[in-house]
Amino acid sequence: HFSEEYVGNQCIGIGQIYAASFTHKGKTTNAFRFKEQENPTAYFDEKGNNLRSAFLVSPLTFTRVSSSFGKRKHPISGKWKNHNGTDYSATTGTLVMTTASGTVTHSSWKGGYGNCVIVKHSDKFSTLYAHLSKFESGARKGSYVKQGDIIGYVGSTGYSTGPHLHYEFFVHGKQVNHLKQELPPSLPLKEENKESFE
Repeated sequence: HFSEEYVGNQCIGIGQIYAASFTHKGKTTNAFRFKEQENPTAYFDEKGNNLRSAFLVSPLTFTRVSSSFGKRKHPISGKWKNHNGTDYSATTGTLVMTTASGTVTHSSWKGGYGNCVIVKHSDKFSTLYAHLSKFESGARKGSYVKQGDIIGYVGSTGYSTGPHLHYEFFVHGKQVNHLKQELPPSLPLKEENKESFE
């Protein structure tokens, strides 16, 4: 169910999508557009579950993984050690987004990480973005950032052999491989909005 945009009497494209149904491998997902008071407009299934993940899979739009989580030979020291994050190869100045909403707890130089931003999303989850060439002004310590907001730009500051983003995902303060996590969905519909959603 969607609206169409017209110039005169000629349809030039699809406007807003209000409802959609998608079937893949026998599983059907229904999506209904709904706006809760202070929250941005979102899509929910018929049970009121939010269909958007609380975390983006990647902090960059177009990129490739140049070094994944786990044991690796360090490119500078040559020693085998744990790589507690994921490196994304990208050119200097590429936009870096926060993968989930939260509060910036660090936005400055951090040793070998170089220019580094850390975002706390909840008592359970935090993310770290390192080797930035510069910070985005809205990502100062104490600022609240929304999922997809630009927090900085790819660089090669700190202990780095070339421009890339080093990204770490923390669960209860411990680095984990975010690509193997069952990422949580966004918050479901609030109880007081269920009647109006129905």
